[in-house]
Amino acid sequence: MIVYMLLSGAPPFYGRNDEAIKASIVQGEYQFPNELFRDVTDDAMAFVSCLLSYSIEYRYTAEQALTHPWLKGNCDPDQLHRCKDGAQGVGAISDGYSADINAMQM
Repeated sequence: MIVYMLLSGAPPFYGRNDEAIKASIVQGEYQFPNELFRDVTDDAMAFVSCLLSYSIEYRYTAEQALTHPWLKGNCDPDQLHRCKDGAQGVGAISDGYSADINAMQM
């Protein structure tokens, strides 16, 4: 949902009132209006679709999202690797960070 909003400036689920918005969410109904996505690539919209997939079987996990071709083509490989490690819980606390926490607890 956040990626959709960053690319378009609007939320993916619309409705005239809260009930209509909730129904849109529950039914997994969203679109890519041309006026909001005219400058967004098909790869970026495919990435968003993978994240917003109604079916949990097809919805990307964080690790799958980090391997999507759109991200790979537009992000620094080292940053993606660090994000992937973070999604897997690898290196969650670095030595410097734990030292700072220990100092604050004293």
